[in-house]
Order: sequence, then structure tokens, then C-alpha cells
Amino acid sequence: MNKSSQYENYKLDKELIELLEDSDVEFEMFFQTPDQIEKYFESLEERSLFLISNTKEIEQMFENIRHTYQETKNKLNEQVTNKKKIKADLEKNVKVKI
Repeated sequence: MNKSSQYENYKLDKELIELLEDSDVEFEMFFQTPDQIEKYFESLEERSLFLISNTKEIEQMFENIRHTYQETKNKLNEQVTNKKKIKADLEKNVKVKI
């Protein structure tokens, strides 16, 4: 098989074809069989699904933390408001007695 026919089926720039033809280096395909490609894509899919699952778990944890933070903030704000009321009432009582 001559080298030029080897590249005919690919949409390659003429300069690239010339470079490939002039080169003494033989390039090997990364994937040798279709099975290798399939296994590679399966591996990518598994990793993607794992990352998606982890992301969902982290989002749920974040939502729980956000909810807890908001509840705590609301309770503390309510306590501050109550303490301010008590302080104001005490100041009134002190002024009345003086």
C-alpha cells in the first residue's frame, strides 16, 4: 500500500499529507481495535457518571448546610430582637424608678 492512498480517506490538508509522506517515521494508531475504543468510552462514561453522582451528593450536602445556616441565622436574629426588647423595657423601668 503506498502512503498517499493511506491518507486518501481522511480530510487532511495537502501540506500535512506531504509532511506525512516525506517522514520516515511510522505513526501507530492509538487504538488498535474497535474493542479498545469501546472500552475507553465505557471508562469515560463510568467516570462521568461517578462525577455526576458525586456532584449531586455535594449539592445535597450544600443545600442541607445552607438550610441549617438559614435556620440558625433566623433563630439568632429572633433572639437578638427579643434581647433588644428586654433591654429597652429594662431601660424604661430604670428611668421610671429614677
